[in-house]
Amino acid sequence: MKNIKLEKICFLGLFLSLGIYGCSSKFIAGEGLSVLAEIRDTQGKQLNSCAIELQNKDGEILDGPDNVPGKFHKVFTIIPNNVDYLISISCPGFKTHEITATYGEDVTPIRPLRLGKITMESLSLQLQ
Repeated sequence: MKNIKLEKICFLGLFLSLGIYGCSSKFIAGEGLSVLAEIRDTQGKQLNSCAIELQNKDGEILDGPDNVPGKFHKVFTIIPNNVDYLISISCPGFKTHEITATYGEDVTPIRPLRLGKITMESLSLQLQ
């Protein structure tokens, strides 16, 4: 009889510990700002040596720069506030592509920011 009670107490303790850990890790880690895109040049060729970074509205880098392939799904960990974020995508020899997104409107934990095909403008075209 004592063994059954002890097992129930141990199981309950384990269950509560996992529940507390799961809840606390969500608050510590924050939410995700998910970005999906495909990066191409003006001829439609996929660019594979690019970087992405996330900034707040004051220009402070919050995450990155991280290397991304030509077609990517990047998740930034953020505190879930309805604020504007600047997402910068840069590739060598191309002008930086910047997108402003408002968390809670343009992107949510269940709705990623789908940028589709991004055509990067060559820096050599700007000099002409």
